[in-house]
Amino acid sequence: MNWHIPPRIKVYGALGCIADERITFEESDDCCVAKVFSSSNGKCYTVTWSKAKNAIMSNDNSSYWKAELGYPSIALLMLNDILPLDKKLSNSLKGILWKDINQKHKNDWAKTEEEVYLVAHRRGVDKEKLKVGAEKVLVGIEKLGVGLLGEKTMPPEGH
Repeated sequence: MNWHIPPRIKVYGALGCIADERITFEESDDCCVAKVFSSSNGKCYTVTWSKAKNAIMSNDNSSYWKAELGYPSIALLMLNDILPLDKKLSNSLKGILWKDINQKHKNDWAKTEEEVYLVAHRRGVDKEKLKVGAEKVLVGIEKLGVGLLGEKTMPPEGH
């Protein structure tokens, strides 16, 4: 079984995560294990990637509940040059408190995206550039066809 393709907002979350430097990882011969902190620093996710098996596992909410590749996995794959990473796009999404925005909009991704586009625009990146960059990542995810690595693990609690 492969991970489902996530919504575009998860790519934006990964870009913001990278700009905020909320991800650290260690690599071994076959495996890469990352620790990824939420934008509020209230949660820490664990992501394990096996290049040889083309499989990944993360205990973020999207991965656990929806079987979608979540932002922690996307960030790890970007930093390992598996998925495209545009640093200008990433920097335009730095410092966004994703959980707060999602809660404000009652998890309406379209409304969250519109607020994110305004932030990026103020930082010199327009909506269409973000969409094109995200689409490249989503196409990369689809082509990669990454599978699940082991059993799902419950997400951590916290904000």
